[in-house]
Amino acid sequence: MLALQTPAQAQITADNTLRKESSLFAPNSTVNGANADLINGGAVRGANLFHSFTEFNIGDGQRVYFGNPAGVQNIFTRVTGGQASNLNGTLGVNGAANLFLINPNGILFGTNARLDISGSFLGTTATSLKFADGTEFNTKAPQSAELLTVSTPIGLQFGKNPGNISYKVQAADSNDIYYGLEVKPSKTLSLVGGNISLESGNIGASNGAIEIGSVSEPGVISLTPTDTGWTLGYDDALDKGNILLSKAALDTSGEGGGSIQLQGKYVTLNSSAIFSHTLGNQNGKNIFINSSDLILENGSVVSVNTTNSGKSGDLNVFADNSIQIRKSGSDGLANGLYAQSLSTGAAGNLTINTKTLTVQDGGQISNTNFGSPRGGDLRVTASNEIQISGATSDTNRLFVSSILNDSYNTGATGNLTMNTGKLVVRDGARVITSTRGGGQEGNLSVFASDYIELSGSSFPSPYGYYSVSGLFSQNSSNKASNNLEVNTGKLIIRAGAGIYTSTASGEATISVRNFNPSSRLLFIASSFSIQDFTQVTVDVRSFSSPNNDNLQYETFVSSISNNIPYGKATNLFIAASDFIELKGETPDGKIKSGLFTDSYSVRDAGDLIINTPLLRAFDGARITVSSNYEGSAGNLYINASKLELDNSKIVAQTRLSNNGGNINLNVKDLILLRHNSEISTTAGIERLSGNGGNINVNAPFIIAVPTENSDITANAFSGRGGNVNIRAQSILGITPRLKLLPESDITASSTLGVQGQVSIQQPEVQPQQGLIELPEEVIDATRKVAQICPREPDAKQLGEFTITGRGSLPPSPIESLPGNSTPTLATLDTNNTSNESVKIKQAPEVFPTQIIEAQGWVKTSDGNIELIAAAPLGTPLKTNARAACPQSK
Repeated sequence: MLALQTPAQAQITADNTLRKESSLFAPNSTVNGANADLINGGAVRGANLFHSFTEFNIGDGQRVYFGNPAGVQNIFTRVTGGQASNLNGTLGVNGAANLFLINPNGILFGTNARLDISGSFLGTTATSLKFADGTEFNTKAPQSAELLTVSTPIGLQFGKNPGNISYKVQAADSNDIYYGLEVKPSKTLSLVGGNISLESGNIGASNGAIEIGSVSEPGVISLTPTDTGWTLGYDDALDKGNILLSKAALDTSGEGGGSIQLQGKYVTLNSSAIFSHTLGNQNGKNIFINSSDLILENGSVVSVNTTNSGKSGDLNVFADNSIQIRKSGSDGLANGLYAQSLSTGAAGNLTINTKTLTVQDGGQISNTNFGSPRGGDLRVTASNEIQISGATSDTNRLFVSSILNDSYNTGATGNLTMNTGKLVVRDGARVITSTRGGGQEGNLSVFASDYIELSGSSFPSPYGYYSVSGLFSQNSSNKASNNLEVNTGKLIIRAGAGIYTSTASGEATISVRNFNPSSRLLFIASSFSIQDFTQVTVDVRSFSSPNNDNLQYETFVSSISNNIPYGKATNLFIAASDFIELKGETPDGKIKSGLFTDSYSVRDAGDLIINTPLLRAFDGARITVSSNYEGSAGNLYINASKLELDNSKIVAQTRLSNNGGNINLNVKDLILLRHNSEISTTAGIERLSGNGGNINVNAPFIIAVPTENSDITANAFSGRGGNVNIRAQSILGITPRLKLLPESDITASSTLGVQGQVSIQQPEVQPQQGLIELPEEVIDATRKVAQICPREPDAKQLGEFTITGRGSLPPSPIESLPGNSTPTLATLDTNNTSNESVKIKQAPEVFPTQIIEAQGWVKTSDGNIELIAAAPLGTPLKTNARAACPQSK
């Protein structure tokens, strides 16, 4: 046995399994211009070189290299003793061969550990290396040299309780990351064993591949050759161990970003980073993370991007149970998963698949395009739940938890698709697709089979900015937007949250099977510019918004610039088959609950169409299609059975010089106005020009309290007053006037211009309203009227016999009389004894001087009933008839 004697922790001892082909040591050799210990010998089989040791350790500052005989491409090194390998110095190959280090007891890289390898490196705690011809290079039952093979390695065989692999660096500065374990560009660095722990160190393979895998139980991991070395394959049934990166980094960035694969059960990144950045014109490769649970915390980042013309790789993250992105770094560095294009190269796609996804404390999942013609797509699937919440800040910035796909240049944004059972977005968190530099916006599609809950806002930043929770589809360009689609079983939106859309030529569809009665739905456009919107459709069963919650659409810009080509606001269609209820405002009164298609730009406000049986607005709520800048107001259409306003407003006003919009109310039953409510199309409320809009009301009843100052107004300042056209059967408590008074008024005035008109019409009675089509065939009365009547003293009343028809009262007191003719009474035919039905006789053309109502009825001998003009003389009247016998009317 030959051994290289160094301190105990640096001992390298060959075993006797390879006999005369055992390893040979040449200490104090010169390798790459520096002193090193060279390991020669071993068993050469074709392109493979085999070494076998009982111990393999490298001390601090020691440099240990394997010789590389001509023609050898792979060097396989096994450790058959019972101790882990401690590597505290440099491990290298004096040549271009790949190096495999196999020790089932563990591999521990220390602070000064380095790799100096021109080929690829694989460190593993597998028990054996499997070859294509069926042979194995085994550490537990080492075969003799005669059984070694020239075949290609195809897999790693693991036994029970495989040893751990760790890389631990004692950094002088807690923020330092040491760059130690690296291979040459376009090569592979693999660490595969039990639990994997990387602390304060970097693992690098520029343009190449990094493979980190953790295994806890017996199984096989496949090896597949690639142009950069190999890739590892994992069976889904293989039990995995844990992977921890703490202040560590995995980096394959280069001319074309390399691939990175992590396979483990619990994968945790703590203040760590995983990068594959494309720096040149080569296309990048992918990052793939597969685990049971993945945690990113304290500023950890996983990123694929491109800074040049080469395409970025894709980022694929799979976790059977959960993904948590939490606790952003103290320096404001946001945790997150990122796929970005920072130049002309295309951004990659970002795909997430898990059961439960949690993003909190400023964490982000982002696919961003800063320079490419088109950004990548972002797909998030969480079969159980997605939770996005909260924010964090540093001295200058507010980092909001978010899932976003956006573009900051003329390139298009990719699509953002989310599939889950439950989606919760709260405390200022956001889901966003946006374009901010002139490109086309991508689709935002959210599918939640159970429910979507949007709630609240963040704490303010140091500069007072805060974030409102919601789903955002924003377009600040003149390009057509794609679609916003939200599909869920139940939608809960409250405490200032909302759904915000700014779609140019696109469509937004909200499909909700059950809208929670304590919800708010808000649409608000981008704060950059607003372009030629088309239609937004909301179709819900019912919703209610108490306590400052609301269903709202609004187009809003925080600053106005004349050189931005603002477009018309989106039209909003709302259909609720049960009711719509809007309530409340913020304590300071600045934010109202309600429905809005307002414009804050130079273009017109959008139209708003509402269809529902019951529409209620109270406690300061608003329904508006107003213009707050230079555009005209939109038009409002309400179709309802009942409309109730209580200290609330329906307005289509303009603040400056443009015309007020039109309000069209088609209400089947009642309009009720209480406590300073208002319906207004007033123009120029800042005392400027502009014609008042028209108000058209069609309702049976309009009711207000005279002293509560509820108004219907189509006023103007210097322009022409609008017209108020009301068609109602009754108007109570509100009066047409020439000007507004502290009472309930209807006005169409102009302070300096031409007065408008107030027109009130009562619908005329239609003569044909009460006509009833009678059957042509005569009905056999004997089959319709029972011929029995209870006579017992205690008998209960059975019913009533009511006669209606021509000459009788109409069915309703508001309907006209069907006619002025009376029935002609028939005379008794004493000779008629048959059982045939009564026949209608033609009445003689006589002109009685007086019309006499029927005074009684008689029963003929055949059982028929006939009405007569006077009580018959031959029929005695019974005075003891019980109340149970039906009375004629």
